[in-house]
Parts: sequence; structure tokens; C-alpha cells
Amino acid sequence: MTYAPLLKQPLPVPEGLQLRWSVTGANNSGLFTLRAVCANTSVPLTLESRVISRTLVQEITRIEVRGRPVSEVGAIFFREELAEFKLTFEPGMQGLAVLLEDTDAPVGMVYVPALRQLTDVPQGLTLSWNVTGGKVSGSFALKLGCAGVTTALTLTSRVMSKLTSDAFESITLNGETIDDLSKPDLVFFRAGTHVLELKPKSGGPLPEMKVALIAGDINPNLGITYTPPLGESNTQDIPENGSVKWTIIGGSQSGFFDLQFKFTETDEVFPLPCRVLSKNLNDEATAILEGNDDFFLRGIPRTLKLTAKPGSPLDGYPVTLTCAIKSGLDVANVGSNPIFGLDNTTNSWAVTGSTKSGTFQLSLTGKGMTAPIALTVSKLLSTNLNDEADVTIDTKPVPPEGNFFLRGQAQTVKLTPKANSPLAGYPVTLTCAIKSGLVAANVVSVPAFDAEKTTHSWDVTGSTKSGTFQLSLTGKDMTTPIVLNASKLLSTNLNDEADVKIGGALVPADGNFFLRGQAQTVMLTPKANSPLAGYPVTLTCAIKSGLDVANVGSNPIFGLDNTTHSWAVTGSTKSGTFQLSLTGKGMTAPIALTVSKLLSTNLADEVTPLLDGDIFSEKSSVFAGKPSTLSLLSKTGITGIPLELEWHTGTGVTKNDFTVTPPFDSSTTASSWSITATKNSPGTFAVTFLPQLVGMNSRITTSPINSIPYVMLKFCNQLIEPGVTVDAARNGRHSIRLLEGDGDTPYTGARVKIELEGASSIGKLSPDFGTWMSMSSTSEWLLDCDDKDANFSLKFIFENTPTHQFIAPFSLTNHPRTIKSMTPDRDKFIAHELGYYNVFVTSARNTEIPMRVEIFYFNYFGVPFGVGPIDYDGRGQVPINYIAGQYTLTCFMRSPNNDKEGEKSAPLVVYPAQ
Repeated sequence: MTYAPLLKQPLPVPEGLQLRWSVTGANNSGLFTLRAVCANTSVPLTLESRVISRTLVQEITRIEVRGRPVSEVGAIFFREELAEFKLTFEPGMQGLAVLLEDTDAPVGMVYVPALRQLTDVPQGLTLSWNVTGGKVSGSFALKLGCAGVTTALTLTSRVMSKLTSDAFESITLNGETIDDLSKPDLVFFRAGTHVLELKPKSGGPLPEMKVALIAGDINPNLGITYTPPLGESNTQDIPENGSVKWTIIGGSQSGFFDLQFKFTETDEVFPLPCRVLSKNLNDEATAILEGNDDFFLRGIPRTLKLTAKPGSPLDGYPVTLTCAIKSGLDVANVGSNPIFGLDNTTNSWAVTGSTKSGTFQLSLTGKGMTAPIALTVSKLLSTNLNDEADVTIDTKPVPPEGNFFLRGQAQTVKLTPKANSPLAGYPVTLTCAIKSGLVAANVVSVPAFDAEKTTHSWDVTGSTKSGTFQLSLTGKDMTTPIVLNASKLLSTNLNDEADVKIGGALVPADGNFFLRGQAQTVMLTPKANSPLAGYPVTLTCAIKSGLDVANVGSNPIFGLDNTTHSWAVTGSTKSGTFQLSLTGKGMTAPIALTVSKLLSTNLADEVTPLLDGDIFSEKSSVFAGKPSTLSLLSKTGITGIPLELEWHTGTGVTKNDFTVTPPFDSSTTASSWSITATKNSPGTFAVTFLPQLVGMNSRITTSPINSIPYVMLKFCNQLIEPGVTVDAARNGRHSIRLLEGDGDTPYTGARVKIELEGASSIGKLSPDFGTWMSMSSTSEWLLDCDDKDANFSLKFIFENTPTHQFIAPFSLTNHPRTIKSMTPDRDKFIAHELGYYNVFVTSARNTEIPMRVEIFYFNYFGVPFGVGPIDYDGRGQVPINYIAGQYTLTCFMRSPNNDKEGEKSAPLVVYPAQ
């Protein structure tokens, strides 16, 4: 900008009151401010100003249609399609009014806002109109005018239809025509040289237009080179007759990318989706067989998918699947959908095998590629695992009755492929179903049950319980498993599994008896839930005493495995003992039976009868009230023969005069009987020992036995006959002694104790119940009884002779009391000196029983005074402290009904003091 005169110089106001400046506009348009300042005023004069060109085209910086600048061809609109027409102005145009109008426009043109309206240029310097093209093609002009501008803007324009593939004669790549121009797909190979050629249709809209090859929306850097280069600046003229070409060289990477034919005049593009591939399919994709393994099952299709690697444009590209038979199959045994050998753009095939088992190999080849993907050899299996393999347990086939397992001992279950079966490496699951007696935790496997394994070997171990379980092997996705016969889990201790019976009965605690020449059946009987039946068991025999090995035999013979679990065992010739043992095969703990006894059929061959340990003689005797022992002494050391003791004869005594334990006519294995005479009179008798073993028919009868009195009970200095109930007093003290008969007896020097029977408590015994005392004439117990009625018995037990017991019944009742004696404690009583009169209280029914008294009375000058108590010894004292004189001292007790009881008097002389 230039000014004359210059700005910022003070000028005086002339007489005419006008100031003038000559102003020359700048080369650029724009807004600016002029300001005049007067020295005498505080407010300046401000004038907003602008510089613009006289030619409007110079004031417009950009003309756009559809967001793209308009070229020299002019503005192009498409039929009946909306497009934004946008003008951007120089800053100097801000605020000026402009007017847009058209001339010779095709029918149907629509403008929003409407044409021919003055519109101010806004602060943003842009104006736009939404223009909808007319219904027919044609040329017209848009004209923009502005007041003060001498030359308006005129823009040549036209309406035309959009370009389509119909405008092309052909598009070829390396001479091969792109068949479907509505969906072109151009394939380039890495490092390959390719020629892309566009030939327009003669008479169409393309000739004389310009076209460039540009990058589309997908434009990764794949290392591709183009001649001429990509870009709108590298346009080629489209001839009326001829074509335009580009040479394209593939890079080193694969990928999708987009090219476009860009037609400059219409701002239109024609998309060309492209891809670059390697000629080695392995570079582009991974072949994935459904299930990720190489096994096929007959009749079950598996999907083979070709999955493009990251960045690979393989999707939709034609690939062919082929199949090569390797072993065991015919071509017809493997099929595919789509069929083998045809191009497939879905990159997915359903492959199915049938009829046989064997191996084959699948290969995938991309169209135009030189290196295929060869899959690992595939294996075709039956859906029935039985067709493919056999099962062994510890290297042996599974028997029809199933396998036996022992707790804690692993056995190897192994699946072995049959000839020509490709089963090796196929996932197989071993499962276990509990059938009886077990819980799931009792049977385990390494590897674990229910887990797919490809090694086909499992170590199966049972524990804790016995029972049955069934193992099954199932191939992955197979329909028919191998179901093994039920297995049986046993303890390693045969005792846990079975009981033994001999002759149909359980073995008694003291062992079985065998009689020479008489066989007995030894039978092993499984316990509840034990699956022992059919398991090999061996019976063995160990001689313990008196026998030779040849004296005991078995059928089946000893030492051989036997699955029937029954043996007939027979003894012969001698008497003695032997032990049978049963051992399960592989078990660690056998059933060792209690030692068995082999006897003669004649009882006299086996035992000698004894009385109190002595052989019977004319002096053999039992004593009333004192137990004796009848016994049988084994000649071979064998005891426990079941016998009955029978009464044979008696003189002076009968069977009922004796207490026998075990009783007469009852079976026992004790070989001894306690016999006590209950009658205190002499006599003789004999008994018979009758064996209770089937087949032993002989018996032994004793010689006569003498029955004489023996031990007697002395109660409060009185002898008590056997069987007589003893009368005891409440609150009384009773002396108890035992007296022996004449002569040396088993009780001489022995110790004895007393036990109470029939009552929980009756008082106090001294020495106490259960205390051992020496058996002598001076041994005595004192029994202090409570103040309550009771019936009880005292049992006298002799040490080392437990069968010799003496029992006495007692009746405890209330006894009336009496004063048995009154005696002074000194020769004479002196006046006013304390002395005592001793009294002794006893039972009135038996004065040998001292009595306990709570209160004892005496008369003092006619007045009764109570003293006491008197303890169980019955002894009390009356205090004497009288004046000199002669008196009668009277003492008494009170009965339960308060009557005087046991009153007694004595003379009393008190002498004067000296």
C-alpha cells in the first residue's frame, strides 16, 4: 500500500475543511483499518477498508465439487445426484455480497440455496451450494458476480452419467482378461513382472479423458513398483483407439492392496482390488485339520481348513486338495466335499474315510503356485476300537472271567494295535466303572482314568476295599469302546476275603478235630462282596506235633493252585496236631487256621481221667462244700475234645447231691469239671466221660469216688451246714471263719478271698471284699452289717484253685438286742471320783453277735440318761460319779417302737473318800 501524502504526518485542516490522500492498492487482497487522530479530540476516526481485484477469479482461492478441486475441464455433476459446490474467497472479500447464476443448464437442476440471491461472504470465507444434477447430460455455465468487480467468474460445467465397467472394452493382466469387471480380483506374485492394460470402449465417455493409476484405501507397503508411478500427477491420455498400460513388479511381501483408475475430469475412480501372493502356498497359509491331529474315523467327516497367515491375502483364492493313498486303503476309501482335484475358493473341505483302516496323505496347491502344502500322513481308523487293537493286562490277554487285582499291586493295562492298524498315537481314554463293593477312590490309574492318552499304557492299582470294577477303553470320538470283562480287586490278606469252613462249619477258636481215616472238607467261602471266586488258592499243611507228613493227606493234594476252593483232608495212623494254611496267589498274608487235632476214634487212646490231678484209685474222694476237679489228661498233649459228663451210679448219694460245672449232660471242651458235694454225709459214686465228636463212639467210666465232708463255715462261733442260710443281724458284727477237714488238702496253706453276690452293699467286711487271706485256723473276717434287710451270698475263692469255691447264703434281718454283761472298770468306786461300768450289747437271738447302738440309757436316781453311740463291738460305758452309798444300776435300749429293750441291772456300791 502507498499513500500521498504519507501517513503518520500531522496536517493542518485547510480553510475548505477537506483533507485528501492518494492511495494505491497492494498486490494482495485483504482487510485493513485507517485511523485519523485530531490533537484537540480524544476519540479518533476509524475507517474499515479492504483491497480486492477487479477480476473476481483472482479473489477465489478454491473451487470444489464433491470435496475435490475443479480442474480446467470445469465442474462436473452427475445426473440426479447431489454434490456440494463450494467456493473459498480471499480475505478481502469478507462481507461483500456475491450472486451465483447459471446459463443453459439442463432440465432439472436444483440448487440449495437458490441461485440469483445476493449472499454475503462470511467470516469463514466459504460459500457452498448443494447442487443436484439434471435428468439429462449436457453442458452449461455457472457465473458468480460481485458489485465493484468489473470481471465476473464464469465456470464451464456439465452434467453426465457416472462411469461404469461398460465404458471399458477390457482390463487385462499379463494378457489375461479380467472376466468379471463388476468384481475384479487382480493377483500378483511376489517378484513377478505384470502388465496391467486398460482399453476403452470406442465411442464411449473415456476417450480423450485422462486416467491415472492411484493407490486405493488399502495401501500397505509391499515393495511393489509401478511404471508409470502411482498418483494423480502421472495421468495418461486415453486414446480413441488403443489402450493405456502400467508395468507392475511384485515385491517381497504378500498382502491385499487396492489400485484405482482415477479419471481426472470426473473425479471418478474405478476400484481394482488386488493381492500379492507367494508361489509357495506354505508362505501364505496354514492347513488346519479339525481336531488338530492326523486321525480320521470311518464315516465321520473332518474339516480341513486352509487358514491364511497374518497379512496373507489368500482368502477366496482357488486352491486344490489332492489325496495319495499310503497303506491299507483303496482310492475309494477316502473322499472329499468338494471333491479332490477341483479348485476351491472357500478353502474348506470335508474329508471322509470309510470301510478300511490305513494311511493317506493330503496335499493343497494354490492356483498358479509351484510349492504345495503337504500334510502329515493321515490315519484312518474304525469307530469300533475292537477293530483296531487288543488289550493285555500284565502282558496277558484278559480271560473270560476277568482279571484279578491285588490291593496295592499295580498291573499294566496295555492297548496293542492289530496288524496294519495305524492306531499308535491315537487318543484313548481308560475308564473305570465300579460294579460292587468299591468306591471310585479304591481304583486309580497312572495316567489317570478319564484322560485321553496316546501312549496306550496304564498302571492300574486298587486299594482299601474288595469288589469288582470294569475297565473300558474308548478311542476319541469312537462309538464302540473295548469293554473288558469285570475285574476283581482282592486284598493281599486272604483273611479279608474269605472264611474257612471245615465240615460245613466255621473253624472254632481252638481248632478242628479230625478222626483217623475220616475225611473232612475244607471249604474257602468268600465273604460278602468279595470277588474271590475262581482265584487260585493253595492249601498247605504244617505238622506241629506227633505226626509224620504222610499222616495227613488232601484231595486235591497240598501245595497246588486250586480255583474251586474245596479240599478233602484225611488223617491216619497217629494222633497229633497239624496246621492248615490257605494262600492266595501273589498274596502276602495267608489264612493260617488254628491248629487242627488228629485223634483216634477210641477216647481211651487219647486221655486219662483224673480227680484233683490224681489217677483214680480207691482213695479218690470229694469233700462236702469244697470243689474238686474231674479232668482228662491228654496222652498226646491234645486238649479241647468236646465231651459230656454223665452220672453213672451212686451209693448214699445221688446226682442231685452234687453241683457240677459245667453241668452234667452238657457239652464242653474244657476237659475239666468242678464238682462239689452239697450233702454232708458219706457215699460213693461214678461218672462217665462221653465224647461228642461224630465218629468217636467209645466212652470212659470212672471207678467209685468217695464223697466226704471237707470245708465248713464257722459263723459267730457256730458251724454252718452246707446249704443252710446264715442268719445275720442288722447293726451287728459277725465273725467268719473257715474250717478244714482232717489231713493234708489242696487248701492247706492256700490263700482265700471273699466276694459279695446278690447285693450291691451290705456293710463293711474286714479285711475287705476281694482281699486275699491265708487259710488257717486263726484267719477271721469281721462283717459289720448296715441297718437294712438284705439277702446275699458270700463266695469264698481259693487262690490257684479257682474251681474250688465255697458259697454261703445269708439273710440280713433286724435282731432284738440284749445286754449280755455289765462289769465295773475297777475294784471299788470312790465318792466323787469318776469311774465307769462297762456294758456289752449283743443280739438276743445270737449272743455271739455284738450289736451297734445309737443311744444307750441308764437310770440316774430314777431318771434315764442317754449315752452313746455304741459301735459294732457292742461295748459301751456308763459314767459313775456318785456320793457314797449303795445303788442299783439299771441299763436298757429302746426298740423301734420305743419300748424298753434288753433291760439289765447290777448292784453299785460307792465308798466314801478316805
